Amino acid sequence: MANAKREFEALDEFSTVAKKLVTKYPDLFYGLDIDEVRCVAVTNKERPENSEKLWEVMAVKQPIRLDCPYGWYLIVHLSDWESLGDKQKNILVAEMLCSIPVGDDVEGKLNQPDYKGYSVMLRTLGVDYLENPDTPDILAKDIQWIR
Repeated sequence: MANAKREFEALDEFSTVAKKLVTKYPDLFYGLDIDEVRCVAVTNKERPENSEKLWEVMAVKQPIRLDCPYGWYLIVHLSDWESLGDKQKNILVAEMLCSIPVGDDVEGKLNQPDYKGYSVMLRTLGVDYLENPDTPDILAKDIQWIR
């Protein structure tokens, strides 16, 4: 199965969590149109062992964007997603949403996965926020995001 093409399914749980986050933290996600973001899960393969990142993002560019309602696709492996608890899923969704740029002329663009692009996550939740058991549940608690 190593050479099999990846099979995908829409990850509706992501959309539910993303909408809750955007509603709860409108200042953090100001300008983000969650209806233009689609998360899909790879269902037939595990994440490669040499890949440290739990997800990837793809921007949809013109002319494909003319026929596609989504400007960005986020991709996870279903096995990774299912291994996370609710608190970790909430944090991962927030991290993934940080990859989506907002503002004018952002079509086809991405925020880089570096300190600058994800500084709000690092400043607020600290290093290794996904693995740290003391990281708060960002949907259950009110978090003061540090920009």
